[in-house]
Amino acid sequence: MLHPSQTRWLYLEAVVKRLLEQWEALKLFSIDTSLDEELVQEENILESLTDPFVKLYFLLLKWVLPKFTELNKYLQLSKVTDLHSKMLELLEDLIDS
Repeated sequence: MLHPSQTRWLYLEAVVKRLLEQWEALKLFSIDTSLDEELVQEENILESLTDPFVKLYFLLLKWVLPKFTELNKYLQLSKVTDLHSKMLELLEDLIDS
């Protein structure tokens, strides 16, 4: 299972995609585990996986993270003087989407 790293936060996009790909399997596993073991932590995980707003939040992250990841990569490879134009592009992309 992928998990976000403290030093490589750009990896978060891959974590969110993988989590959404495995959502139903994780939910079934969590249901099975919560029936076998009565752990508070497992009940919290199951509650989160069955909450439609939590899944909606992850779908929003899946949509927006690539845009910010690309901006971050661009800023790491280019000059800071291009920042204004690149931020305007990002804003326009977010509004148009």
